[in-house]
Amino acid sequence: MGARMVRDRADQRRLNPIRALAEGGASIPRAAQGAWGILAFWTLMFAAPLIVPMEGAVGALHGLGLSLTALVAVGALLRLGVGQSLKDARALGLGAAGFQVGAAELRIIWATVLIAIFLGLIAVVLGLMTLAVFGIAELNAAAIQARDWSAVGPVWKQAVLAIFTLGIVAVPVLLLTRLSLFAAASVGRGRTVSLDSMAIATGSGWPLFGLLIVLAAGPVILGLIVLEGVVPSPLSRLLIAILLPWIWAPFAVGSLCGAYRQLEYWTPEEPGFKH
Repeated sequence: MGARMVRDRADQRRLNPIRALAEGGASIPRAAQGAWGILAFWTLMFAAPLIVPMEGAVGALHGLGLSLTALVAVGALLRLGVGQSLKDARALGLGAAGFQVGAAELRIIWATVLIAIFLGLIAVVLGLMTLAVFGIAELNAAAIQARDWSAVGPVWKQAVLAIFTLGIVAVPVLLLTRLSLFAAASVGRGRTVSLDSMAIATGSGWPLFGLLIVLAAGPVILGLIVLEGVVPSPLSRLLIAILLPWIWAPFAVGSLCGAYRQLEYWTPEEPGFKH
């Protein structure tokens, strides 16, 4: 899909996270209407271990199938979120009942690989910096392992290293926040968008970070329910099989697409995109 730059600069846009969340809520019934087939299949894939023992090759095939199903489902949800209507989503390549494997899915995979390589290089650099700084500090390693903080070293060194560690952790968090709209942008622009997706979030890093925190709350709560045994194991898997594809995924993808639509500064020449 071709695109042309408009004069509206990215740094003149600001994200309204409440509006993005509202668009996420509106995406839930639209997803059930336009992608019901792939969401139902996703539910079956999640629930399959309740019926079929997942051991050896069967488990590996199930994992691969679940990953491919998730990719197709997210591709459908992205088209629905960026297009905001069934007509526009179909113009972006939405298949019948949400089943499609097209250029958008390949672009998302390739963009994910590029971003993973980039973040991997950043992690290596940060890891080397951390080792060097902690080595220079000459703290008592045995005391750290024993958690005897009074014998680790001077308090001022510990304070400086704590601040340094927070800074090291903040770097990948900041990058992940700025890169979080890459999939929506790859669908909206009709080309692979990886590192250049950071420009879309210019000026809206904190609101976007807050939006991601809200969206991450769903899987965290579900995970705690499973780990704490609030719901018996078979029922907990069934709960995830229903809530994740039908509620959380449409809501999360729809919210990110809503944020993307607010912040995007390109206008496609093809139909299917509206600010």
